[in-house]
Amino acid sequence: MAILPQNLPDRLKKNFFGIDPVIDEISDFVIPWHQMPDSYIRPIIINLWGMTGTGKTTLVRDISQLLDI
Repeated sequence: MAILPQNLPDRLKKNFFGIDPVIDEISDFVIPWHQMPDSYIRPIIINLWGMTGTGKTTLVRDISQLLDI
């Protein structure tokens, strides 16, 4: 079930604890891309790194599922 991109940070913050700044930063890149993908001439690359088990993969999976991409 797709949600509005503006609601993405709030939904993700309910599922993840302690990474609110990361969620905000990723949302700042993903939301404009999702709303106007044809306006970008270069790919957007977002790098996530950190210790094992911090939720990087789950975060990306949740974003793709929530935005239905």
